[in-house]
Amino acid sequence: MPPRYPPGFSSLSLVPILRKAVCSLGFRWGYFMADFIVHGSEIFILEISPRPGGDAIPELVQSATGIGLLSLYLDFMSGRWPVTFPSLHPSQPMAAVNLYAPKEGIISELDADPIHALPWVRKVFLNKKIHDPVILPPRDYDSWKIGYCIIEPQPHWDLIKAQQFLQENITLSVVNAETLIHPGAPKGIERHAL
Repeated sequence: MPPRYPPGFSSLSLVPILRKAVCSLGFRWGYFMADFIVHGSEIFILEISPRPGGDAIPELVQSATGIGLLSLYLDFMSGRWPVTFPSLHPSQPMAAVNLYAPKEGIISELDADPIHALPWVRKVFLNKKIHDPVILPPRDYDSWKIGYCIIEPQPHWDLIKAQQFLQENITLSVVNAETLIHPGAPKGIERHAL
């Protein structure tokens, strides 16, 4: 979503704070991503690292603005930084919504086709497939993520409800690991709507 900064706050206020944060890590040049919170007139850095952004961020920025963060990053790091930065036209309000598995096991069915047809879903990325294991937190914080969607929400939408709707329309079948070892076991296959 386009940022809504507090009244009187300018994004230029970020420059000295981000510079100080990067220098405190020992860096003098580079391409960085930063997560931060603006509360009133204060800026709180949550994360800063020398990368173009992880998870859904590159695809989200590409969808919303047309700017390819990964290609910019590669150009910068290889010395092919453009003479002029890509024009920053007004962005489309977009959001990245993660999809998660509700239980541990082995994926035996995964179907995201129903949400592909929704007019407000721009892209769907699944990073799991059939036969992949799912391990829940706290043992593994990445394994339970099935994928993510880039959506174009309306201003009045509740993104939590949008995420729940998307998960309810993806079919996920999970087979317990012991069922794979003993196919005749009476328990083990459970069907879940994400």
